[in-house]
Amino acid sequence: MTDNGIHIKTFSFNPFGTNCHLLWDGSGQCVICDPGMCDDAENAELDAYIRTKGLVPAAVVLTHGHGDHACGV
Repeated sequence: MTDNGIHIKTFSFNPFGTNCHLLWDGSGQCVICDPGMCDDAENAELDAYIRTKGLVPAAVVLTHGHGDHACGV
């Protein structure tokens, strides 16, 4: 059975508590929206989740150019 739904996982990163959203569907690809990670631990948290789900990042989307949203790119 094919999974046609959209899944969203929200992370809260950096001292500002910026929301980073990971979106994916049944294709195995994901989109990272506002990757505001600012240290190795936060990078590892997102990477581990992506690996655990067997996803492949296809795009990074920034809602705007402030550092708290863009520092994880």
